[in-house]
Amino acid sequence: MIEKSGAKLSNRLILNGPPGSGKSFYAKILAKSTESKYKEIKYADINSKWAGEGVEKMQYIFEDIIKTASESPKENFVVCFNEIDSVVQPVEKYATDSKGSYWLSKMEQRSTFLDYIEELNEKVPNVTIIGTTNISPKSGGLDGAAMSRFQNIIEVPLPNNNALYEALKMRIQEFISGKEFIGANDKNLQILAKKMEDEKYSFRDLDNLVNTSRNYLLNDLAKNKEAKYKIEHLQNAFENHGLTDGTISGNAKPHGA
Repeated sequence: MIEKSGAKLSNRLILNGPPGSGKSFYAKILAKSTESKYKEIKYADINSKWAGEGVEKMQYIFEDIIKTASESPKENFVVCFNEIDSVVQPVEKYATDSKGSYWLSKMEQRSTFLDYIEELNEKVPNVTIIGTTNISPKSGGLDGAAMSRFQNIIEVPLPNNNALYEALKMRIQEFISGKEFIGANDKNLQILAKKMEDEKYSFRDLDNLVNTSRNYLLNDLAKNKEAKYKIEHLQNAFENHGLTDGTISGNAKPHGA
């Protein structure tokens, strides 16, 4: 996927896709494949209810990036801004919203972000900036000025059955006797992964599914200390697990139906 995107270290990328599709995971893969140091900025890192504080946080983050990258010019860095749409909403929204000083502060934060993106290009070309968003840039959900500063927009689809199968194995390997479980249930895991693809599972849904299956194991352990993790735990979790979009997977009915 990285090769198909044409991504290079000098690029500014936006990764667009549904929640849990693996946008941040993709950013980590890009960092690893280019032997870059990785840093992730979450919305909570720059958000503030106090006017002006969000701008100060933004300035601190970017100055730290510039300082770190300048001190190691031979190293590469990938910085991922999650939920970039929270920072670079269309300018019209700031102009028409009635929240007064709060939105004026958000407008200043937007300008600060865009200015620093330009500054990074000049001062630290060894830094790649990636923004992730659930909003399609084509829908007008992001600011045009921001779009002009990012050279690539890459759509990240929900994972297919092969990706879900590999992710399932990675999670289960963390369990006690996880490798033995996988060896004994490999075919069942492939079938389950295909069902998950059909139900449009995200990686986040997969994590929730595995956690739910673990709860089934804990219930069994409360009754029998010798109980072990079984394929039935995963299958039952699939039949009753709610997806992140609020629907119910498998053939289970919503509670109360």
